[in-house]
Amino acid sequence: MVKSADSVSVERLSLLDKLMVLIVRHRTPQEDIRKFDGRPLFIYAINSGMVGKNSVSSNTIGEVTVDKKFAKGQVLVNGKKAPIFMQFNKEENSWKMDLTALFPMSNMAFKKVIEDSGENENDFIFKILESLTGKKPSAEIWQGVQ
Repeated sequence: MVKSADSVSVERLSLLDKLMVLIVRHRTPQEDIRKFDGRPLFIYAINSGMVGKNSVSSNTIGEVTVDKKFAKGQVLVNGKKAPIFMQFNKEENSWKMDLTALFPMSNMAFKKVIEDSGENENDFIFKILESLTGKKPSAEIWQGVQ
């Protein structure tokens, strides 16, 4: 989506997906985006601070329940139970965290923040992008780079 989605496709994405596409397009040179596929882009996003531990550094996992190859653990924020559960799947004798299980709740929470701000979604996202980089996003970030 970062490479090829047009404005209509980006607009149809979930809030978090739209935000990530626009963040990458705003912060990453087009020449670099053209070189990426999924894995290198994810690594680049982590190394560039677009995805990181700061937002979850005070979180831990409380009680965990296991059912064969599936497990879930309650998220603790600053030691207090949150109404969020991390999900894990056992793959090849290793437990892997399912980050996608957090997306629906994150989308709802972020939509509430935007609603409370009184701004429309895209204006809010553009303010986030500007605050991250110190520069206003151009209209070009609505278009793919291919």
